[in-house]
Amino acid sequence: KPKAERMVFPMTEPEKKAAMDFLTSPGLMATITEHFRVSGFVGEEDNLLAGYIAATSRLLPKPLHVLFQSSTAAGKTTLMKAVVAMMPPEAVFGYASISPKALQYMQDRDMRHSIFLLEEDRRLDEAAREMIKLLKSEGRAASAVTIKDPDTGMMRAVDFIVEGPMSFLMTTTALAMDEEQSNRDLVCSADESKEQTERILAMQRNLCTLEGKEILSRREGLRRLHRNAQRLLRPLSVIFPLDFSSISAAREAGFFSRTSMKFLPGFLSDKTSLNF
Repeated sequence: KPKAERMVFPMTEPEKKAAMDFLTSPGLMATITEHFRVSGFVGEEDNLLAGYIAATSRLLPKPLHVLFQSSTAAGKTTLMKAVVAMMPPEAVFGYASISPKALQYMQDRDMRHSIFLLEEDRRLDEAAREMIKLLKSEGRAASAVTIKDPDTGMMRAVDFIVEGPMSFLMTTTALAMDEEQSNRDLVCSADESKEQTERILAMQRNLCTLEGKEILSRREGLRRLHRNAQRLLRPLSVIFPLDFSSISAAREAGFFSRTSMKFLPGFLSDKTSLNF
């Protein structure tokens, strides 16, 4: 069965020019952070930027995955949705929960180089977790299911294959991370400090004012700009002619583990693609 085609969002020439001007502007990472701030998001600069880079990495052969972590109602879902709102909607598959059978039957969708958004990973059962682990590690997940043949009435095995790669953005309230999960995901813990709470409450009050309405209007314009910029991006093959001795020294000092080191090329490749 052919895969369902994604929607295409054509851009006007002025939209393309604005998006390209944004992508080629100096200090792009700082500009992205500033766009989140002027859109009404206070604090959490590192988490927002990490999520943005991971979502953009969907275009790479080995995307990054982010797990936003916090206690209940402390901002993890807001962080994740703020990032995804900057991404093209045609590249996002978002769910509150999902079953393993649902994942199997997604084989007819073109999910390659997309963003898979999932709220609260603790709702996943073990079978769904295993399929997602495969998609993260291997870029594809295959399973065999028995069904009844409508012609013969006999049971037969059918292969279900979901093709990636894709970038997973998920949330959790778990305080302790499963080792296998932390090997695959960048864990971004929301700022739950009293100071951040005060900043959020102040912004929420401000959004009810005339200035707040202007912020919300500006937010939509910036989101359109970022979505169009993302539509212009193409994956690059990046080679690092670097001296990794300083990184090796950092690892020996305990800043990197064996598994965390593998995230570095993804971050560097993604930042290169955005800044090229």
